[in-house]
Amino acid sequence: MRFRPLALAASLLLACVAGSQSAAMAFVPTPLTQTPQAVAVTITPIQGADRIATAIECSKHAFRTQLSLDPEGYRTVVLATGWDWPDALGAASLAGAVDGPVLLTNSRFMPTRVAAEIVRLGADRVIVVGGQAAVSRAVAETCLDVPGVTTVERLSGPDRYATSVAIADRVVGLSGDAYSGGAFFATGRAFPDALGASPVAAANGYPIYLVPPASTLRADIVASLKSHEVTVPVILGGTTAIGASMAGNIASITGVVPVRLFGPTRYETAVAVANWAVSTQAMSWDRAAIATGLDFPDAISGAVLQGRTRSVLLLTDPSALSTAVEHALDAHRAAIFEIRFLGGEYVLTEELRDQVIAVLTKP
Repeated sequence: MRFRPLALAASLLLACVAGSQSAAMAFVPTPLTQTPQAVAVTITPIQGADRIATAIECSKHAFRTQLSLDPEGYRTVVLATGWDWPDALGAASLAGAVDGPVLLTNSRFMPTRVAAEIVRLGADRVIVVGGQAAVSRAVAETCLDVPGVTTVERLSGPDRYATSVAIADRVVGLSGDAYSGGAFFATGRAFPDALGASPVAAANGYPIYLVPPASTLRADIVASLKSHEVTVPVILGGTTAIGASMAGNIASITGVVPVRLFGPTRYETAVAVANWAVSTQAMSWDRAAIATGLDFPDAISGAVLQGRTRSVLLLTDPSALSTAVEHALDAHRAAIFEIRFLGGEYVLTEELRDQVIAVLTKP
């Protein structure tokens, strides 16, 4: 795999240095300097040859050494399918709660490179998210063959909504007294609205509930909300995603009118989430990340890294910088000293990267 130099003005310099012994190439961030008047920006490509390799590289950037013990006394990795989004959406909040990465797997077999990363991390527990249609029994059993792994658990339900409840309950349970009452609500029909909130979920231990296209919440979600005393309900997306009647139902159950974060497009919704997260959730722009808004794996894998550094995640069209993202980067460029590109050039083109860097380094 190769990483082509970004086309920049003659006054800019970018050096990419190999930083991994894995099959997928990793890169050590190198400062990008411009004129003396400009602030240096570090460019960090986090990418592999495919979505599984990119998830591994995200893990390596987030966890340079062995994992720490989680609240239950394990060193835990969260494992999700890389080919179906509903179960994976809750993985970032769970990974944040156990302070471990989200690794992706094929549904039918676990690649040896994933096993190698579990070994590098010194993990002794793997939590699989999703039922056997998402991650097969064979994959779960293979985890027990990984050196050091002694425990494999599965969080799942009969459908995507029940799985999100199972994950939410575990996240809040792991957070214990530190849980501050926040929860996200996203449509169970599409993934984009939830992606931008994933770093906040990972950083603050907020569960992500998937809700069906209805006017009232399911009984299992209602029971979960009441059990955890959710006091900061946040709806992701506009009324097309989650209707006004559903918002009213959430308000009646929690006793709080939900915050709704949305925009006309998925990209503007992610910007709205970022602005809210910085202003109210102790997140920052300093190490902002960019991921494609047309697929979910890279954003989910990178959400843990972003959560650990309490930095926001923006989505864009992979071939051209979305106008909303351009404006957001320009407005906050004085606060951004590192920009992370999640995914290879097959998902974030060289032209897109050039556009981002041009915004951040202009005089």
